[in-house]
Amino acid sequence: MVIHVINEIEGIARALASAAQDVYDSWNQIDGVDEYYGTGGICDDIAEEMANIIRRKLGYDAYSNYNQYDTHTSVVVIGNRDEEWMVKVDIHPSNYEVGYGYTWQKIDGVRLSERDVSVEDFSDFYHELN
Repeated sequence: MVIHVINEIEGIARALASAAQDVYDSWNQIDGVDEYYGTGGICDDIAEEMANIIRRKLGYDAYSNYNQYDTHTSVVVIGNRDEEWMVKVDIHPSNYEVGYGYTWQKIDGVRLSERDVSVEDFSDFYHELN
């Protein structure tokens, strides 16, 4: 089942990259500060938009998930009670910003594409949690 899910998500990678590009394009940093984001990055909003696309197009439970150890937010897609799998969907922040923690600088001129979207089986991690 998880291979099928991964293939489906990879099949909408262009839409995921497009949603991320929209967030990136609205990021208006001046001297490292944005009116909305401050000095922070945009990974939270990118992940939320990608999760929305997955929910809307594929009907899976998809959530943005913050990882405190790498100060980055990605997407987790989780199977229902009968299906014990988890998939991580991400666009690595090094594709659109530089920095760490809560201070990020926009990389100018970025064009995100489906090649920037990673989809990984995290089912082993799901089993460790349960």
